[in-house]
Amino acid sequence: MPESLWAHQAAEDVSQQPDAAAGAMRDLLRSLRHDLRTPINHIVGYSELLLENAQDLGQPGLVASIQKILIAGTALLGHIGDFLDSSKANGGALDLDPLRFALRTQLNAIIGYSEMLYEETEEQGQPELAADFRRICSAGKHLLGVINAFLELSKAEAGEDAGEAAAPAGPPAGQEVLRLQPPAPPPAAEASVEPASVLVVDDNEINRDMLARRLDRLGYRVALAEHGR
Repeated sequence: MPESLWAHQAAEDVSQQPDAAAGAMRDLLRSLRHDLRTPINHIVGYSELLLENAQDLGQPGLVASIQKILIAGTALLGHIGDFLDSSKANGGALDLDPLRFALRTQLNAIIGYSEMLYEETEEQGQPELAADFRRICSAGKHLLGVINAFLELSKAEAGEDAGEAAAPAGPPAGQEVLRLQPPAPPPAAEASVEPASVLVVDDNEINRDMLARRLDRLGYRVALAEHGR
């Protein structure tokens, strides 16, 4: 190859390096957003269900404790969205220490309250409530594990090329917490019309359970499936 062509190819390789680094960072952020938001959405979703149940049962003390979990979970979503906004990424190494510090207070509150309420509701003979508090606690601990795992990965790969250090691209960013509305009531003349039917398809059992219970509470008739087939 003529020397001029070698020089041209080398210049192209150099010009593509920033784009490669930026792409690797976007992939890492996408994967991290998904892995962090999934357990947070579980925390918020089950907290909302528990809050409604506690209000129906007329237990103000339980309502107040659940509200603290819900507030902490909502704050977690805000931290994740702010810290992992790809438009703010500089393309350098991702420092997770500030994120872990920012999440610590909320996670401690979530795990502490959910463990306490799990024990209380189990002792009071409310197994369904206890199971949901246990799910929240498990999601909080899982979130801590994800943060620690990514932190160790980033430390282990410090100094490597961005393309090699990036985590494989994960699924699209985790869904935001759904704010569902009940189906519109039928006209008076059609009061006997059956409720609307909704098919929930998700390979995550917790997602299926949480969404199905929310839809059922809002008056929908729900069917479940684990996959497209």
